[in-house]
Amino acid sequence: FLATCVTQGSRLKYLGIEEWVVKRMEKERMGQWLAFTNQHQAIEARLEQALKAESNLSLNEYYVLYYLEKTPNHSMRLNDLIAHFDLSQSAMSRMIMRMEDKLCGVIERHSCQNDKRGIYIDLTQLGEKKLQRSKVVFEKVLEEMMD
Repeated sequence: FLATCVTQGSRLKYLGIEEWVVKRMEKERMGQWLAFTNQHQAIEARLEQALKAESNLSLNEYYVLYYLEKTPNHSMRLNDLIAHFDLSQSAMSRMIMRMEDKLCGVIERHSCQNDKRGIYIDLTQLGEKKLQRSKVVFEKVLEEMMD
């Protein structure tokens, strides 16, 4: 019997059904949430591993190349690129510096002509080629992990 029966004066009052349903729903929802986040973490870890092995890219570095490819002229302001990441401006700048150095020219950065404080990040032809190879790996991992 799900509800607790209590006598209140001459009336019977049922307590607990709503609380039980809410707790049950919360428990189910929390279980679904935890399953989702665990799957998400597992997929990200596998993507990171596969991208490193295939093209020496981290997942965030792959995303930089991906976002640049999707823009006109394959170029974005650094501040606009940051909006796609959960990184501080300094962390993003450090990653861009590593990508310029480590990845041998897959991106270039330059100052904005209209605003010398603004920095643009450009995807190079070499970066496009590396991104295309990495997309195959990315899709393969998603197919394996999500089917």
